Amino acid sequence: MDARAPSNRNNTPLLLLLDGILSQNEQSTGTALAQLQEIDPSFRYPATATNTSSSLHTAILGESPLRSASALEVFVRRLLAIQPHLAQVPSENDGSLPLHFAASIGNIRVASLLLSHYREAALTHTTKGKIPLHYAAREGRTEMVAFLLRYVPDCAAVLTKKGKLALHFAAGEGHVEIVRNLLRVYPAGAILPSKKGKIAMHFAARWGHIEVACDLYRSYPESVHTLDYDGSNPLHDATREGQFEMAKFLVERCPDVMHKANIRGEIPLFAAIRSRNVPLCTFLVRAWPGSGKQVLQTISDPDDITSWEPVILDLCLRGAVDNFSDASFQDQAHIDDYALRIIDRIHSCPDGNNAAATNSLINGAVVPKAIHTHGAFTCVHHQQSAQQQNHQQSTDRDIGDSMSRIVSETSLEVKNISTTNQSGFVTPQKLPLDIPCQDPSRLFSRRTMGARNGLPRMGRTKTNGSAGEASTKMTKESKGKQCALNVRIKRHW
Repeated sequence: MDARAPSNRNNTPLLLLLDGILSQNEQSTGTALAQLQEIDPSFRYPATATNTSSSLHTAILGESPLRSASALEVFVRRLLAIQPHLAQVPSENDGSLPLHFAASIGNIRVASLLLSHYREAALTHTTKGKIPLHYAAREGRTEMVAFLLRYVPDCAAVLTKKGKLALHFAAGEGHVEIVRNLLRVYPAGAILPSKKGKIAMHFAARWGHIEVACDLYRSYPESVHTLDYDGSNPLHDATREGQFEMAKFLVERCPDVMHKANIRGEIPLFAAIRSRNVPLCTFLVRAWPGSGKQVLQTISDPDDITSWEPVILDLCLRGAVDNFSDASFQDQAHIDDYALRIIDRIHSCPDGNNAAATNSLINGAVVPKAIHTHGAFTCVHHQQSAQQQNHQQSTDRDIGDSMSRIVSETSLEVKNISTTNQSGFVTPQKLPLDIPCQDPSRLFSRRTMGARNGLPRMGRTKTNGSAGEASTKMTKESKGKQCALNVRIKRHW
């Protein structure tokens, strides 16, 4: 259901009327009003002197929102009085019911009429798996969201086919009051991930909605460093869109998020460089100088370093050697006093929780440069970390599947949905142990990694027939030669 592209497949008068109002399409609205007059020639709208479709259309699309809402209610009431089954007829376009349109419009009186004729509409999915609450939350209809939550509280826990809650839509659009209403009714929504593993904080961070992020952080503090299934935390999403204020918010609360690399081996600074946001890059490099070195070590041919801003390249080089003593004041002009105070607090942290801790993750083992360049080491290290934290892994993905059966068995009690910890919040989602090394595009696959670096492929070789016997024989001979070589080395020393 797209508000800007009304469909001719909304072929009932009620759907045409609501779709025309939502999309401000006079032709669709006029067709619906003409059909209404054909159904009931005696119908007159009280506020008009005549019954022409033009005057009726003006009554609905008048400048006053109250007048428009009142007129629409009169027409919908009349249609349902004549043909009450229209409340249950979906659009042939995407399966939207009249209530889906009313929720997007935000007309509570029309929604109440439709629910009185078909209560199940509040939990009816479109072909995309969306219910009316999803549309109301996305469009910022605060009163409509509050009405639907009072009428059918269970709808707060319904997921779309992409695994999104109404809270995800509201967080991404920055609708603060709607986010608060949804958290009051369904607090566990703050930690439920979508099918891509993104929680509400990821959506708020990507589009820079600070106030929404504050509410989500109060509900679930662990959200600032929760990883999606790509290995990205909310700071990755914020820097990808160049959200400087959001980056300061996240780094101030959890400096460690700067150090985390996703499965492509990219730290948040990498995304910031691609966004070409100089103040953001300056802040991240000054907060963690080692990030400049890591970015320079992980760049590849597609990352055209010649296209970088000179000040960004200079920052990375200075960060690589941790030397800002002779830096010009030009970079300091890019960040405000608040950002400088955050940087000072990070560097004055007594437990050394900043760059040194992350440098040990990168330099703790000898890694071939070719492999390091493609980020494979980061991917392997991430898998090892996930295995060490296996006892903390939650069951949120299974929860997400069960939530789709909300019509018949959803309970809003947090304890019936997932395991809670002592503070009353659900254990955060962890990455699966077997991190899929797939697209973009097989960069980290075991087969292509060898080919990219001029190394032999690591796939299995066939061992059937004589070829298998020859391979076994060669393996034994190689082992014997290696043992003899080891003995000669020991004797030499």
